[in-house]
Order: sequence, then C-alpha cells, then structure tokens
Amino acid sequence: MPVVEGVASAAPYDPNVFDRLNEFYVAKRGLNRSREKLCPLGDIFVRHELFGVLGANLLHKHFNIDDGEVLVRRVSDNSAVTRPERYRPDLAPYLWRPVAIGEGSWNFYPLEFLPAEQWSDDFSIDESGEFLFEFAEQSARLGVGDLFGVGLKVHRQLTLRDNEILVETTDLERRELVVRPVDADSIAEELTETFWEFTPPELCGKPGVHAKGKCISHCSMHCKGHCKSHCNNHCSGSHCTNHCRGHGSSNCVGHCVNHCASH
Repeated sequence: MPVVEGVASAAPYDPNVFDRLNEFYVAKRGLNRSREKLCPLGDIFVRHELFGVLGANLLHKHFNIDDGEVLVRRVSDNSAVTRPERYRPDLAPYLWRPVAIGEGSWNFYPLEFLPAEQWSDDFSIDESGEFLFEFAEQSARLGVGDLFGVGLKVHRQLTLRDNEILVETTDLERRELVVRPVDADSIAEELTETFWEFTPPELCGKPGVHAKGKCISHCSMHCKGHCKSHCNNHCSGSHCTNHCRGHGSSNCVGHCVNHCASH
C-alpha cells in the first residue's frame, strides 16, 4: 500500500456538516459501544501536548438550525447559554468535526462558536495540522469518525464549588442549551458524558499505556413528558470503565442527560 502524505486543516463553517450530525440518542448508542476507543484518542492529545487546552467531544445535535444560523455559546452569571444566532465573522469556533475530503486529507469544520470577547488564544487550529491529522486518521481507523470531535475546554469559564458538576439542560421549544453548576447529590437521574479531557498517566499517579480520561460535560434535555434516559462513564488509568455517581465530582465534572426518540 502506498504511503499517503497526510494533511488536515481548518475549514470554514458548512451548515451541511452540522445537519449531518447524529441525533443525541443515536450518538449515545454509539458511545455505549465505543467508550474504550476514547483512550487511544486521548493519547494523541497528550502526545501533542494539547491536553491542557483541548478535549474530545461527543458529536451530536439536539435540534436543527436554520440557514444562516450557527450555535453561539455565551457565558453570564456562572452559566453558559448556547442558542442559534445569525452568523457573524467575529464569532470564533471552539468545536470541530473532522471530515475526509480525500485519501489522507481532512477538513475540520466548526460546529459551535464563542463571541470574540470570550475567545481564548491558547490554541490555534491553523497551527495544529499534525495533531488534527493524527486525530482524524485514528478516529477513522477506530470507526468513530462520526462520534468524536475536538473542542476547547470552555468549561473552565465556569466556577465549580466542592461536589458540583456541570449539567446542561436542553429546551427544544426555545432551541436553547443551558450549562450550569449543580450539586452532584441533588441529581436523581443518570447522566451521559459528552466531553472528556485527558491527563498523561505519569501526572495522574496511575502509570499505564493510555492517558487518563475524565468526563467533563453532560447535558440534560427536557421534552414534553420530561422522560429521561441517562448513562455515566469515565476512563480511568489505562482502561475505560463504568462508574456510578457515587464517585462524585472528583471523577465527573459535567453530565449529559437525554430523553427522546428512544422512548
């Protein structure tokens, strides 16, 4: 087989890429089958020394958006609200999805944006081609190219007290996602993680083959009957293993709860 000179680069927003995202319940099923594949992906963040600013996100959507709209995340009063807005050139992307455009060639398309005043310059996607290429190629080899993307660790914009986690609530009628800190002991439902950060094994005190993964973000979606289904997981040491909420906020810093078409 010939050696392919690989390339990966940032691309402008394409509404068709957002439209092709899996619905949440589909992405959730895929996650249940593929959690163990987060560990080798986490190694890539560590190897390229980007684990401090980037993590892996679960690619999914909760609702459709109209032509000319993009999802914009705004932080105020220690909560983050994401809703559709008209696209403007001063918006800065913080979530990306890899899409193959040819053998060994990838575009990373933005999915969600921040206002300019809330943008951090800790990471430049235009200067991270080697990382992007390796992430995209590994995702494809593992069969999770439509399941995991790359995102800035924007959860750091919110402050958590002891035993608090981040919970995202989805309002379908208003097409709005709200993330806020919630006391972990007050949560009655199980949760599905949607964002993971990674730490080198030698830094977390558990040397192993893989980076240590920690779920950071979860969402809680409310439909008319408030029916909910949830799942909770984290990657520990060199293995991805299930855990219950009894582990508390030391392992999970945010959660995603969903109830939808599967019911």
